[in-house]
Amino acid sequence: MKPISDQIKEKTWKGWLIFTATIVIVFFLGLLASSIVERRAEAVFAYTPQVEHSQWEPRNKIWGKNFPRQYDRFLKTADTTSKSKHNGSAFRDMLAENPKLVVLWAGYGFLKSITREESIIMRLMIFAISYEPVLRLMET
Repeated sequence: MKPISDQIKEKTWKGWLIFTATIVIVFFLGLLASSIVERRAEAVFAYTPQVEHSQWEPRNKIWGKNFPRQYDRFLKTADTTSKSKHNGSAFRDMLAENPKLVVLWAGYGFLKSITREESIIMRLMIFAISYEPVLRLMET
């Protein structure tokens, strides 16, 4: 095989192709470096708390004031109408769709108590109600 310099002398389009590819790669590496620098500068000023609270604050609304996007996504989990290929929040009878799951989940307690139609918020509400006396003790 001939050296690259000899190949470029014979066919000049190869040289231009290498030159163009190099410029494109350097351009995209520059974009990546610029994005990294911007994100680091943004991270310094991104979190400015709106509400002061203790580290062990249990109320979601209080945390939601400091983290509004995450809190909005959390509230959207209460919607039980979305359907998707990967188990949306709408009710699906998983055991009817795939009877093998009966064997897979045999003996696990969550199979008896939790249905797919319960959302994350419902589960957290059940958890909060069952541990409400403990939370009251922590407040005092």
